[in-house]
Amino acid sequence: MQGPLSAWLAKHELVHRSLGFDYQGTETLQIKP
Repeated sequence: MQGPLSAWLAKHELVHRSLGFDYQGTETLQIKP
């Protein structure tokens, strides 16, 4: 499942890993330097 934040990061070519969603339904991400 990909949230809007993942889509935005992908559009800007930022490498990231989705950690899923927290209890509030907010997408949690880890940005890879």
